[in-house]
Amino acid sequence: AQATLAQAILAQGPRPARSCHAAMVPGVALRLLLGSGSLSAAAPLLSSIRLGGGNTDAGRVELLRGGRWGAICLGAPESSASQWSLAEADVVCRELGMRRGVGVMRMANVPELDSVISGATCKGSEHRLADCLLVESQPEGTGHCTDPGAAPATAGVRCSNFVAEEQPEVSVDLGDRSRAELPALLRGHLHGLRCDVEPVWPAANASAARPRFSCWISEYGMEAEASCQAAARPTSPAAGGLDPFDPSQAAEAYVFETEARKRFLAAGEQYAAARAAGTKPLGVDSGLQLSPLGLRFTSQDRPGFDMSGSRWSAIKALYLSPIARILLDLDRHVLGPASTAGLTPAAAGILEVLEADGVARIPDLGLDLAALRSEAQGALAGRTPGATSSTSGGVVAARAALPALERWLRGNATVPSAIAAYLGGQATLHGYKAVHLPAALTTAAYVPAHWHHDRAGRRLKLFIPLHDVDPQEGHPTQVAKGSHDIAYFWHEEFEHTRFADGYVRKTFPVERLAGEAGGGYVFDTNALHKGTPEGSHTRDVVVVEFHHAAKCGLMSHIGLNVPCPSGDQRPLNWYVTRDGVV
Repeated sequence: AQATLAQAILAQGPRPARSCHAAMVPGVALRLLLGSGSLSAAAPLLSSIRLGGGNTDAGRVELLRGGRWGAICLGAPESSASQWSLAEADVVCRELGMRRGVGVMRMANVPELDSVISGATCKGSEHRLADCLLVESQPEGTGHCTDPGAAPATAGVRCSNFVAEEQPEVSVDLGDRSRAELPALLRGHLHGLRCDVEPVWPAANASAARPRFSCWISEYGMEAEASCQAAARPTSPAAGGLDPFDPSQAAEAYVFETEARKRFLAAGEQYAAARAAGTKPLGVDSGLQLSPLGLRFTSQDRPGFDMSGSRWSAIKALYLSPIARILLDLDRHVLGPASTAGLTPAAAGILEVLEADGVARIPDLGLDLAALRSEAQGALAGRTPGATSSTSGGVVAARAALPALERWLRGNATVPSAIAAYLGGQATLHGYKAVHLPAALTTAAYVPAHWHHDRAGRRLKLFIPLHDVDPQEGHPTQVAKGSHDIAYFWHEEFEHTRFADGYVRKTFPVERLAGEAGGGYVFDTNALHKGTPEGSHTRDVVVVEFHHAAKCGLMSHIGLNVPCPSGDQRPLNWYVTRDGVV
């Protein structure tokens, strides 16, 4: 039966050269067309799968066939050859060793990659992409994604090792509204999201239960809008009296100038419409500074910044994209100055530096470095299937258990308590991973090589180097100090969050996070930061991630496709307060 099916497909004749469109065929027949050499179950089509052009949890899906890596072509967004959904992402992510897919992406074509298939249809329950119905592309494997009349694109996914049921619980009182209305309300400027500062513990044994946060919709309403117009303070050109969305700024500040110009033009129309409706720009004494990147909440201004509904509504209406509006609400607890009350002197010192710079070095973490190094480097070298992810640039992330790290996190409250205080007093330690950077990196293959923020608002990552990191040769992370206080105009697309090196270095002091093993550093990934592709040394590091305790649960509740938490981690989901890990 297999031979008959294969003969019938082959009888259709050759496909047109350099096309990404073809009929839907079962994966078993596609294996013959692509020259795998066998139709048996022991010789699957996909001998390897990885992510390219992104990170170890998000990027272009790349398949290894006949010793060459290839991509999955997508046609125009409205075409049948562009079918690529969460069902396919679920299958790919499980094959990569993560628990689920949380997003799909159309990514730029890479000329050196062959086109392998032109789409896929999965039920979502398959174990491998090869088990889905696949659209055959080039029998000879020499074509590229060059669909005439449409921008060539390849299929990408965003994966996660987390599920909502393991995060702190979040309930949102919608009043008489339906849950389906929630995303649209929060993407506007007349409603906001508010949550209780303290959670409720549903069980007597807090360590065995998840904290529950109660939230509700706050309606600014027309009264607040009128108040905003009446109470607006005098403006000046420096404070926003002139149009802040001059497209000429795109060339200086953004890597992808063409896309940035389009976004500036669209944002200018939004700004003009808000002004025409009577909303006035913020004045010099508003506690905000405008830049081509966004609104900056400087640490000295934050204590006096008015977070009332009218001011919040004006900021959203004038300056922010829909997702940026939501993140501003979600980060509300992080914007104000944090108190050092109750913290040890060491924790208070970390908090004060984080508040000022968005990054803090910790010279000596006091952990068992030898044990942690042995565990982490063993996991990276072992490449355990299901617990390891890699990128086309050679970056490897391992999600194996690191007992030495977990003992330190529970036993030393200094760093976790400072982090919780920075994040509003309540934090979730989501998880960790060990990461290996190869000696040779390129900007094209190493996506963090551009200045960027993580498109998730305020969150903290703790980096623990497993060996000394040379500031020039060791691929150190670089951070633009003070940029953590920016509320960026846009978060929607990758191109809107990559910034020009010259602009960043002219605007902010930059610190290279190199140094001796045994220490570490913690930084807010809302700050502009970048990896360093230049260098000749490898780098191994353990990364631990923290958010405000309610934030990722709220994002899941809203259905917001942002990396909260980052997908490729070993999940812990520990609750953290000013006293340390609970």
